[in-house]
Amino acid sequence: GRQDLVISLDARVDCDPSTFSQTTVAVSSASYLNFPYIEQSAVADLSLLPRPIYQKDSIHPVNAFLVVPDLPSAQELQAAMIVSAGFGRMTDGLQSLTLLTVSQFTEDIRADSNVVFVGTSSALPLLQSAVLPVSLVNGSFGLDGIQSEDGIIQIATSPWNFGRSVLVLSGNSDEGVLKAAKA
Repeated sequence: GRQDLVISLDARVDCDPSTFSQTTVAVSSASYLNFPYIEQSAVADLSLLPRPIYQKDSIHPVNAFLVVPDLPSAQELQAAMIVSAGFGRMTDGLQSLTLLTVSQFTEDIRADSNVVFVGTSSALPLLQSAVLPVSLVNGSFGLDGIQSEDGIIQIATSPWNFGRSVLVLSGNSDEGVLKAAKA
């Protein structure tokens, strides 16, 4: 949320009724306030969505990118549009998601952005470097009991910048990706 800063002037001496004086407070263009902070890892909790991808009233908004495979299937593109619309609904249209393919996802973008990955597990090799609750094993999610048509939604700290997050909407098949996006 927002924080309020209140600056008070103690003018008790100037408020003596037997004397009249005028007090002026000037804030020059060279004045500044310094708010030191330490950037911390974002909390990876799906129940907090759209946070940490979107943070209302942030004084320093972070870019967010929607990354799909280089050759996305029709279902993967449909899933990406569903996810984009979902973020629009959750943020009242205030969070934009720029659509990129894996090959357009540069080192600079990785280093300074929140990322939403949408696509099958085998089509998103970058997920190998992310520490996810359910990791990739040989290009697919190896979770006991997972069916090929099941979707999976995960959030984690970005492997490229600990102050950013990655949200993964995926599955081991196109049907799974679509189910994850709809959820």
